[in-house]
Formats: sequence, C-alpha cells, structure tokens
Amino acid sequence: MELINKVVIGDGSALQVTHVGFMSWNSLSKSFFLHNTLYVLDIHKNLVFVHHFTHSNNVYIKFHLFYFLVKDRNTGTTLLHGECQDGVYPLPKLSSINKPSVLALIGEQTSTDLWYKCLGYPSNKIYRFIINHISLPVLSSRNPLSSICLACQCNKIHKLSFSKTSLISTHPLEYIYTDI
Repeated sequence: MELINKVVIGDGSALQVTHVGFMSWNSLSKSFFLHNTLYVLDIHKNLVFVHHFTHSNNVYIKFHLFYFLVKDRNTGTTLLHGECQDGVYPLPKLSSINKPSVLALIGEQTSTDLWYKCLGYPSNKIYRFIINHISLPVLSSRNPLSSICLACQCNKIHKLSFSKTSLISTHPLEYIYTDI
C-alpha cells in the first residue's frame, strides 16, 4: 500500500492526511466497508472515491439525473438508493457511519518470547494457533514453550511434589505439611 500524506482538491491545493483508518456503515440490506480511509481535518464533507468504494464492496454504481443506485456486482440487486442534491450524490444514512479508527502500521517484528508474554502466557496449543493462524510478525520461530518460564512455574503449577522425610506420625494430625 502506497502511503498517501496529502489529498489534492479541486482548486489544486493539497490538504494534509492526519490518519488512515477503517469506515463502515449499514444500509437496509448490506454493510459497506472502506479500508484505508483517509482522515483529513480540513475537509468538512465526507468524500468517497467511487473506484475504491465499488472495488471494496463488490458493487457498481449507476448515476442518473436525479438519483443513483448502488448495485451488487454479482446479482444486480439494488443495495442502496440515493437522491441527487444540487448536483452532488450524497450517500444516504450517513448518520450510521462508524467513526474512523486510527490505524497504526507496524513494520517491526517481535520476538516469540515477547509475544508469549503479551498474550498472557497461553498454553502451547493456543500459542501455536495464534502465531500460525493470525500471522503475527514473529522475529524467530523458536517456541517459547520449549522451556518453562518462571512465571509459568509460579502460576501454572498447582501442587509441589512432597519431599522425602524421616518423620513418622503415630496419631492423626501429629504432623501437618503444606506447600504454601
């Protein structure tokens, strides 16, 4: 993904992009999504790149003189209908837009030991599932569970083994042993 840091508007001036995020809203029949949404403080209207919108949602748009239709690319079903207002085609139901969330793009890989700690010391099975299926950026493939860490020794062992003793009790409760 190419990093865009400015948006050029109709008069030729460039406005600063402050954040990149995710945006979604619902119509009566479908949820629409826009990834890599640019947040520009100096623009007071929400603008949509038609190509980005149609590509992200597998739809096409038919513009008419007084209205527009958003249709499903596979079935041709109308998903959204909007009225033209002063030559502009605003998306209806913009009040249901989820505010864009700020997206942090991280290019640094983290060690397996640090992921293990950040994930709350999960079991080996859960740790392997998370690393393999979520594709966390891992610096090395060494399994941190190949040796038991101190935190796991202290928190996951429920009972210590009894040590050998020469004490022999002659009646009940003469000796009491605890591993607390």
